[in-house]
Amino acid sequence: MQKILLFFLFVLSICSSSGQEMPGGVLMENSSVQIGQGNIHQLFSETIYFGPEADWIIDGTVEIWSQKIWIAPNAAIKGSGRLIIYNPGDSPYFPNSKKKATIVDGNNSNFIQVLVEHHNSTGIVLEDINDPGYSIQNPAGSDAARLNIGSELHLAKNGADVRLNGYNLGLARNAVINNYSGQRRLITDTDRGHVLKLLSPGATFTYPVASGDLHYAPVTISAVTTEGTVYVRASDRFSSPVRPKDPRFGINLDWNIYSPELLSAVITLEQPADVNNEKYIDEKAFIYQFNGTENLDKLLTKRISLGLHQIGPLALAANKEDNSAWLTKASTSTKDFFIPNTFSPNGDGINDQFVLIGIEAFDHVEVQIFNRWGNQLYHHTRYDNSWAGIGQLAGTYFYVITAHEGGSKTVFKGWVLLTK
Repeated sequence: MQKILLFFLFVLSICSSSGQEMPGGVLMENSSVQIGQGNIHQLFSETIYFGPEADWIIDGTVEIWSQKIWIAPNAAIKGSGRLIIYNPGDSPYFPNSKKKATIVDGNNSNFIQVLVEHHNSTGIVLEDINDPGYSIQNPAGSDAARLNIGSELHLAKNGADVRLNGYNLGLARNAVINNYSGQRRLITDTDRGHVLKLLSPGATFTYPVASGDLHYAPVTISAVTTEGTVYVRASDRFSSPVRPKDPRFGINLDWNIYSPELLSAVITLEQPADVNNEKYIDEKAFIYQFNGTENLDKLLTKRISLGLHQIGPLALAANKEDNSAWLTKASTSTKDFFIPNTFSPNGDGINDQFVLIGIEAFDHVEVQIFNRWGNQLYHHTRYDNSWAGIGQLAGTYFYVITAHEGGSKTVFKGWVLLTK
């Protein structure tokens, strides 16, 4: 009995030097704490709450082995030292603990102005955790569990990902992310949640993002024209709201990039080979910008290396809902351009429009439709595969299609049968 009591007191002496150990493994931190240089402060509990009056100055080292970390909006964590997040299953004092991801609710709090070292090979997951009783006003939407890094985020080992889980990860102007790779990523895996950073004019920054299916697709923003915050997310095709009409020539990956400020920037996009579709050719690829949920504009693109392409300067969309905030890649050539000889606009949802396959190969395509007497019935200088023969009878119609590419153009003439 005496040995058990001594062990219990030993654990308390480690856990409660600056906080209060509560029933159920809860540690409440809501006071001023200073960790001097050369000192190591260790925290063990299932959940740690940094309250609204927490003011931590870390000039030494703070080591955390907790499954959940909650940070109040007004909490202050700063200093010249290190805040190290370990896997709770690696706790030296609780050897039977299970290895788990560390759940963090940043509550869109003050920026953490100290080096954060991420040593949990199972990852960090942003998640909205209930207020323990401080009655704070919880942020809404993607900011509800937003984590803000003001100094440095160091991804210390493979598997040390940060999964945004639908919430934002904010980076201050001088914040940096170090040691990222295809095994140490910021995973933007739902239909909301971005990595955002305040960028100065002329700045260059790489967002080491990955999609929900763990496709590593980093984005580098450079040559920023004016100061502004740039938001970045990588999305697997199935979870994107945009869809190219013919995905065979593209990749199963999109990027959502925008800035509430009016700014332009050079954008460099990288994708892994396993997202490339059957007819995608990297050497002939371009970056495309959506101008609708299915229609694309081809952008002047520089291929840097395999899977790495650059555009810009490009004026960024102002919000994430704008279709022009979405970018993807595709490759086509004139030999892949296909003009159908029939379509059936009968409202059954199948072959209802006159759809040109491979239209993305060109800067823009002009379509003219004539009846058998040579009267022009339809004309679109930037065709978007939308002609449905509305108001026309079943029969044969003639087209003149002009495909524009740079300063040259190619003309296609022929007929198409409209059936109902």
